[in-house]
Amino acid sequence: MRMTMPRAGGNKLGAVQRGWLVAGAMALATGAAHAQTPPATPPASPSASPAAGPQPAPPQRYQPTANGRKRILIVAQTLGWHHDSISDALATLVKMGQDSNLYDAEIRTDVEWITKKPLKPMRKNLVQYDAVVFCSTTGELPLTDDQKADLLSFVRDDGKGFVGIHAALDTLYQWPEYGEMIGGWFDGHPWNTFDAPVIIEDPSFPAMKHFKSPALVLKDEMYQPKSWSREKVNVLMRLDDSNPQVRGDEQKLQQVLLNLLVNAESAMEGSELRHLSLMTQRKRDTVQIVVSDTGHGMQPSVSQRVFEPFFTTKPPGEGTGLGLSVSYGIIQAHGGTISVDSTPDAGTTFTIVLPIFSEAGS
Repeated sequence: MRMTMPRAGGNKLGAVQRGWLVAGAMALATGAAHAQTPPATPPASPSASPAAGPQPAPPQRYQPTANGRKRILIVAQTLGWHHDSISDALATLVKMGQDSNLYDAEIRTDVEWITKKPLKPMRKNLVQYDAVVFCSTTGELPLTDDQKADLLSFVRDDGKGFVGIHAALDTLYQWPEYGEMIGGWFDGHPWNTFDAPVIIEDPSFPAMKHFKSPALVLKDEMYQPKSWSREKVNVLMRLDDSNPQVRGDEQKLQQVLLNLLVNAESAMEGSELRHLSLMTQRKRDTVQIVVSDTGHGMQPSVSQRVFEPFFTTKPPGEGTGLGLSVSYGIIQAHGGTISVDSTPDAGTTFTIVLPIFSEAGS
């Protein structure tokens, strides 16, 4: 997981003023009053008739709210995978604005208002907003080239805000400038949901100031981006990629992991969705190794016995029933634990917990 904001300068987006929908005071520049000077030529005589034709529409102007709050436009259109969490996210965004008294939120499930062009009465456009939020949008949203140019201008030229939440990485793969602005595109979530160790890289940024520590743990489904680079974004938060060590027999620990991976592959035979992940994370003074699959899963009566010697659900001749029992013994000998969590027709997760190696404890 990386929380990023566009970086100013040196790219197609130009200088981008960083902002945040909660922390944010994103001010607009006000025009200076024009000096009153006498006309250089005498006015036309009353008999002269003005040129016929339609009069140009007055320029659109931002109208501040009577309550002093900012306005944000939330777009929640999904043309790809639809996340069940979208409704909760929308409710949370609206409530955050009300509780903080910082902004009013308007929700759309289409992209019609992503434009600076005047729309029909009772419709708004980008001119009337301080920030745009893409809330778990997915797929190729039907933005015209003019709408894309207006959204970039909204951020780059007007100094307004843009926030992409969760699946906003899974959006607009055919628009390179969008990928630059948000920092990349969705490339899976190989770790599923876990207790993610997070490091705050920019504690001075307004949205980061309320965190009391430079490191924290977030339990969430972390996305992995592709085509991502630090060159054009400012990283606010990132996963802690430090590599704590454990003391143990390397070959025996590899034997345990190999056995779990082979079992996971076997459990996914015939499954429509085949996803296997191996994740490590530090949790206090331990290292957790999590192996998950999207296989057929196990009934409780089976999962309760998987570590028993000679217990197997495989046909005769295809398994000895010793793999998991031997693995259990190896992990115990290393001062750790191994457990299983399985749901029928959903998958299985094995979790190994080992103590972190420390010179003091050795």
